[in-house]
Amino acid sequence: MPRNYAKKKKSHKAAMVMIFLVVAFFCGTLAIANSNKQEELDKDLQEVQRLQELIQEQENRTLELQDLKVYVKTLKYVEEKAKELGLVYPDEILYKPRVP
Repeated sequence: MPRNYAKKKKSHKAAMVMIFLVVAFFCGTLAIANSNKQEELDKDLQEVQRLQELIQEQENRTLELQDLKVYVKTLKYVEEKAKELGLVYPDEILYKPRVP
């Protein structure tokens, strides 16, 4: 009987080592997969932050354009553009400096 007991004990140890190796393999695989997913998550978070900044810039630009839209309808804007084109009011007199 002692031989049979030693044989079972040895067989039991081999089975435990195999189970340990399989569990260790799966744990390693899960750790690698988790690491890859974490990298993807970090990239996605950076992309979200970049897009949020872009949205904020576009919202600011929209506000600027709305202000410009209101300004373009004012008399001051029309006068500025007319002066750039060399236009004057009918009763306005222009004095040009003499160049010596």
